[in-house]
Amino acid sequence: CIRDRIDIENTNKIVLFIFLVISLLGFLGGFFISYKNIIYGNACPNIWIIPACYIVTIGYALMIFASIKKQYKIFFTGWVPVFILAFFGSVMELLGNDTCPKSAAGIPMCFYSLLIVVLVGLLFLNLKKANNNREII
Repeated sequence: CIRDRIDIENTNKIVLFIFLVISLLGFLGGFFISYKNIIYGNACPNIWIIPACYIVTIGYALMIFASIKKQYKIFFTGWVPVFILAFFGSVMELLGNDTCPKSAAGIPMCFYSLLIVVLVGLLFLNLKKANNNREII
């Protein structure tokens, strides 16, 4: 029974590590596009007057902060806007609208962001479920 508990704790630590690495990739992607937007302008589309890449960067920062500080409501405050932007940006791209910044390979960055935010959400739910509402870290 003790061995099973240790295995579960080790598995949760591995899942948490993967969660943080993937979240950090999302944050860095948003940060670098935000930086390009500040330096060159027009690197990402605006939502009203706010560049979408700023919203994405802040969203990933909130997800990382929330997981470290065990503030689950803050996690969803960051996750929901990032998911919505990535989802609708991806839909617009698939419909033929040139909406999202492109990677060096020409792939819309919102596709990557959608993949990352879905993985982060699933990992977060897995951690929360595995700990039966206990603290995930």
